[in-house]
Amino acid sequence: MYFGIVRILNRMSRHEDYDLSMLFVGFKERFGMSIALYVLRQVFLFLWALLLLIPAIVKFYGYRLAFYLMHDDASLSAMQAIKESDRIMRGNKWRLFCLDLSYLGWYILGILTLGILFFWIIPKHELAAFEFYKELVTTDEQDGLNQNDNFTNKSDDNPYSGDYVL
Repeated sequence: MYFGIVRILNRMSRHEDYDLSMLFVGFKERFGMSIALYVLRQVFLFLWALLLLIPAIVKFYGYRLAFYLMHDDASLSAMQAIKESDRIMRGNKWRLFCLDLSYLGWYILGILTLGILFFWIIPKHELAAFEFYKELVTTDEQDGLNQNDNFTNKSDDNPYSGDYVL
């Protein structure tokens, strides 16, 4: 069902219409890949947890964007989505951890309301994580374009041109 949640988050992010029947789109589209991604991610996290809790938490944040990536790129396999998520999250895990930490007070308030407030907190938190993902992907694409521009637009007569100059 998480694949359907990602579909709804994508539509909410673009201010498009959505309905709750989209929750079950994961059972129609890419069901096998969604199950494979979920199982692989849980197995890897379990194996990291055998080392200690801290590496498991770090890898949890490394693999967190895998479902978003699989939703956006239909050609990705489960393993490719995990690897790509880990690559994109290098240097960004702390930012996502701080985003999650900012919702801690809301989750405590949700517990105090016997879970009723979770109907508002969880979708808002998931949408914030999806917006974080969109920001990372656009930044990653722009960085890739800028790196290509730096290599192709170097002038040969100026040895100080390019991205290696401070």
